[in-house]
Amino acid sequence: MNNKIFRFLMLFVSICVASISTLLAVSFGLSNINLTTKNNEITEENEQLNDTVKDWQDTLNMYPESALVSYEIDGKVWNVEVVQKGDSISLPTVSDTDTHVFSGWKLKGEDEDMPDNATVKINQNTKFVANMVEKDWLSTSFPLPSSFYGYSIISFAGNTYISNNGVFYILNEEKKWEATDIPSQSNCYSIGGPDLFCSIGDVQYYLDQSTNEWVSTGVTIHLGYSSGPNFNFNNIWTDGENYYYTYYGSTYLLKNTVAGELEIEHVDFSGLTNFDGKDIWTDGTNTYYSNGSNQYILKENNTWEPMTWNGLTSFYCEYIWTDGTNTYYSYGSDQYILKANNTWEPITWNGLTSFYINDIWTDGTNTYYSYGSDQ
Repeated sequence: MNNKIFRFLMLFVSICVASISTLLAVSFGLSNINLTTKNNEITEENEQLNDTVKDWQDTLNMYPESALVSYEIDGKVWNVEVVQKGDSISLPTVSDTDTHVFSGWKLKGEDEDMPDNATVKINQNTKFVANMVEKDWLSTSFPLPSSFYGYSIISFAGNTYISNNGVFYILNEEKKWEATDIPSQSNCYSIGGPDLFCSIGDVQYYLDQSTNEWVSTGVTIHLGYSSGPNFNFNNIWTDGENYYYTYYGSTYLLKNTVAGELEIEHVDFSGLTNFDGKDIWTDGTNTYYSNGSNQYILKENNTWEPMTWNGLTSFYCEYIWTDGTNTYYSYGSDQYILKANNTWEPITWNGLTSFYINDIWTDGTNTYYSYGSDQ
């Protein structure tokens, strides 16, 4: 057997035996060798790749038609692939971590970021380095209005609105508030359907988007024992599939499948009685009820069962929020992140260290803290 080929085969076998990563495909010419990692995490196996890449490069010098592409995160090899010179590759996506956000790849030796999914032609051995930016709270400003509170933000159909001092604003692409001619209402909500609703008294209205007028649906929602209007959009909650309104243990299923129509249907739950929707939240997988020492998880057949947490055991739903990736608890200086095995772990922020969830909101891209003039 050719000495050079034998050396390469022995190196390839050693990589497999060491379980450095998973071999997905091999074809002649080394064009389809792809080593992958586990959940984008840097593991001991990945660290072994650091010692292997140079051997690969030395071996590939015997195959002038092939090139080694490596990806590096925090000084460690994250992934390696072998391609034919002249081929184009699509840069992979890296998941954000608890403390850092992936903002693109840098070609080693160059400063300019390249986004994930960018297409790059490979003519030689090439290394890409991930640019991981630390999550910080940064001061910002929003002209017109510049002072408002995060709990007053309204999200609907990919847009962000706020009702402020009698004016209904929309946040434009330049992150500036623009006044609209929509009559200002504060008790507004959406339930994943085609309409934006508001409650005037206990009567539910929808926004006619052709005229920017609020039109009655003819539906009244009044639960509990008070004689006056008591509808509060904060009591709307979701299990990730349906939307509900719960007050004093009574629950309506809410549906908005046809524009201009709001359907309500009474539903029953067991295992937990006399609860409000404002105490219910989801981590994207399960649905929970959190009110001090009363902690429950929603199971099949609309049944609530007691829930036990680790690290943080007694807390309230109103202090829980998500940035779209992780779930957090924020109550002044008490800051936690939800990890595996139902465990809350302390987290330290930069730029803003003590704050409350009530004033956090998102425009779908970034996450903001808004408390009066503190933005």
